[in-house]
Formats: sequence, C-alpha cells, structure tokens
Amino acid sequence: LIKKIEELGIIIDMEKLNQLCPDGIVVGEDIAEVVIPDIRNHNHPLIQPYLENGSRSDNPFVNFYWDICSQGKPAYVKMEFMSLQDAMQIIHSAGGICVVAHPGNNFKGKDDILKEILAMDVQGLEVYSSYHSPEQITYYKQLASDYSKICTVGSDFHGKTKPNIQMGSTSPIDADNVINSFKSILK
Repeated sequence: LIKKIEELGIIIDMEKLNQLCPDGIVVGEDIAEVVIPDIRNHNHPLIQPYLENGSRSDNPFVNFYWDICSQGKPAYVKMEFMSLQDAMQIIHSAGGICVVAHPGNNFKGKDDILKEILAMDVQGLEVYSSYHSPEQITYYKQLASDYSKICTVGSDFHGKTKPNIQMGSTSPIDADNVINSFKSILK
C-alpha cells in the first residue's frame, strides 16, 4: 500500500507513519493522516481535495482511503478475508451477536446479497445509521422485521478519521423498537 501510494507521487514521511503506527499495522487512513498535512504534498492534485475547504475535506482520512486505496482505486491492494461463516462462528463462540452494519452503504442496493446474509445465522441489522436516509431506515426496519432480526443503531463514529460524525449522533426515531428488539434476543 505504501509503495503504491508513493508511486502516485505522494510523499510519505515514514518516521511520522512509524510513530503513528508503532505496531506496524498501517491502513489507508493512517497514511492519509501523515500525507495530507505534509506541505510537500499540498500541490499534488490527488491531495488537494482533502485539504481544508477541499471537495473531500469533510472526512479527509476516510475519503482518502475510499478514493485512493479501496477496490478499483489506484493504490488498492488485494486482501484475503475470512469467510462470513468463519467470522460468524468466531463472533458466536465469543458470546457475541452478528449484526449486518450499515447495509445502505455496504450493499448499495444489492439487496439479493443482503437477503442471503439475513437468511443466515445473523441476529441483527443496523437500521439506524448515519449513512441511511429516512426512506432507507423505513426499508431496513421492515426488512429486519421480515427476517426476525433485531434493529440496531450506529453512528459509525471513528474518532479523528471521521471528524464530522459524533459518537451517539444517530438515534432511532422509535427507540422503544430498538430496545424491544434487544430484549427479545437477550431472553
């Protein structure tokens, strides 16, 4: 990932990156946190949208990741993920429940895939999300009901990587529905 970003002509201060990621685990948002404020990159056309008042400056680190590092983008690095079944098994063995997160953003209208997953051993669907419009909330609430899944709430707060999203900023219109959903699964 670092090599591909550098090949785009973006300067990465490795000393700062290593300070930010002392465990050696580096993701696109970490790189963005180092390269965007670096004045040596300010004239680079790929960096300009993330600078103050730029078209992608609302969440610069995450937007950098989506625009530069995600699948189909110039610095994308293929990753191998575990299967959904393996992930669900790990979550369940740890005593957790499986919830499909912000489907409006993750599935982008590919409801056939979402419905396949809801037919599996997942317990919930994130209905109320900072990504969802009121119409999507209504749709996902009904979908959760149709598949007997709990409704969850998530702001998708990620601290400094998403500065415009505050923890707890997303709340359900009908909080009682969410509370009752959880009560039914905890019985």
